[in-house]
Amino acid sequence: MEGLMDGVLPPDVETFQDVHREAECLSRLVADLQELSRVEGKAYTLARTPTNLTPLVVAVTRRLTPQFEEKGVSLVCDIPEDLPPLSLDADRISQVLINLVGNALQYTPSGGKVSVTAHLTSHHPRLPKGRWVLINVQDNGFSPQPTCPTCSTASTGWTNPVPESAAAAASG
Repeated sequence: MEGLMDGVLPPDVETFQDVHREAECLSRLVADLQELSRVEGKAYTLARTPTNLTPLVVAVTRRLTPQFEEKGVSLVCDIPEDLPPLSLDADRISQVLINLVGNALQYTPSGGKVSVTAHLTSHHPRLPKGRWVLINVQDNGFSPQPTCPTCSTASTGWTNPVPESAAAAASG
C-alpha cells in the first residue's frame, strides 16, 4: 500500500490483484494464529464423530493429486478398508493430512514418491498399551524431523497415532 501511496507502484489492475492476494494471505495467517491460540488455550472443541478413515484419506490424496502430477511425484495411498471407525474430527484430521502430505510433496524431488499408509496396531514403543491406528506419510526426499513426543519417523516418514479405544467408546 505504501508503494501505491508513494507513487512507486502503478495503480493498475495487476498491482491491485497483488495487494488483494497479499491481504487474503494475511487474513488466513491471522485466522490460523487465532485458531492456534484457541487450541493452546484449550478453548477449542473438536467435533468428534465415528469416522471411517479410508474415504477421508482417499479424499485428501485425490485433492492433492493434481499438484503431485504437476511436480512429477508419485502419490500412493494404501489404507485398508477394514479399519475400525475412529472417533475424530474429520475436518481437523483432513487438515493435518493435507499439511503432512503437502510437506512431503514440498520436500520430494521430481520423480520421487510419497506414500500414505495406515494400519491397526497394539504394539508401539512410544504409545501406551491399547489399540491404535497408525497413519504414516512417507517420502523419499528431505523432511524435517517431527517434534511431537508421539510421532516417530521411518526414514523421512511420519507416523501419527490415533487411539482406536476412543472410536469404540463413541460407537457405544
